[in-house]
Amino acid sequence: MNFRWIAVVCLWLAVAAHPARADLTDQQPSFTKIAAKCGQDPSKPSFSKADYAQAKADAEKALRQAKKDGKAFSTAARQKAIADQLARVKECEKEEANKYTIPPIRNCREFIKEINAFAVWVTERSNAKKISDELMDQLTQKFAQPANNCMRDIMTRCVDPTDTKVVLFVVDAIEAARTVGGVESYARQTGVERFLSETNPGFLRPSFCTDTDYACKGDPEICADRVGQIKKAMQTYIKK
Repeated sequence: MNFRWIAVVCLWLAVAAHPARADLTDQQPSFTKIAAKCGQDPSKPSFSKADYAQAKADAEKALRQAKKDGKAFSTAARQKAIADQLARVKECEKEEANKYTIPPIRNCREFIKEINAFAVWVTERSNAKKISDELMDQLTQKFAQPANNCMRDIMTRCVDPTDTKVVLFVVDAIEAARTVGGVESYARQTGVERFLSETNPGFLRPSFCTDTDYACKGDPEICADRVGQIKKAMQTYIKK
């Protein structure tokens, strides 16, 4: 066995003999563990109210003990470390309410449901000034791929203009994706500019399976709004 393989084996044995760093963190006091792992970022682990209560109690107890130990144990640095961790735990407890977890989104229907739920969540916290623009943008971008997947699914197959339920579903999906970004419109374009947008091979556009005159039966006011929404949705595109 050459020296390189000996080194590899020794490294493997060293790693196997010691727990991972994350495990070492888990073995620390509750307030140390939470202070190290918590955060408003959705990728950070979540902790319950009981977890935070226990961590704060443990930190305050440790802080009292550190002060009691006196100078013989050089507790100044220890007290500061505990106090800093306690402050972080309290900060994270407040941030926990602003954490938003986006579940797996497998299709357009789930995308519409989740983006609408997210919009309500954002509105509530924006009104209460409990969410930063940075966090809102960060979370919104997590919907970008599901939105793109949904648009590609819709824009690569035709829509039956006589199936009102399907048409309105497509409208809802396009409007939902538009809030995330990436959906463009040529509704206000005219002439050559519009022609180029409508025929650009680099664009995907929604289309009807057959020609339609956008006929709508029912209340004239409802029909006027509905036809306008449908036309607006059908005049959108995404880049391939």
